[in-house]
Amino acid sequence: MKRIGLFLLAVTVLWACEDIFEKDISDEQLVIVAPAADAETTEKEQLFLWEELEGADSYLLRIVTPSFETAARCLVDTVVRTNRFEYVLPAGEYEWSVQGCNSAWRTVVQKQKLTIIEEEGGDEGE
Repeated sequence: MKRIGLFLLAVTVLWACEDIFEKDISDEQLVIVAPAADAETTEKEQLFLWEELEGADSYLLRIVTPSFETAARCLVDTVVRTNRFEYVLPAGEYEWSVQGCNSAWRTVVQKQKLTIIEEEGGDEGE
């Protein structure tokens, strides 16, 4: 009888404390807002933006050049607590990724390409 009581107590505690356990977000995909896929722009100051994901308490953001497959340089490898990150990039080809995280799980990695085009006439005449 004592075992049944302990079992019921354990089940009740686990059921009542459901929010203690992290939500499994491993099959979730973030929705990227900006920059758009394969974006080409002359704007060097970029806002990396994605929709917030329920269950994620931070996001892992990486920016490499020219791509993850042939990365010559990693410019950003950081944890962001919000769904946005601003960064200034020189002209060049980049690939960036974002992944939602909590203390137990990570989402599927979302990758996008971005090209910053050198403005014509850049510093001439100064």
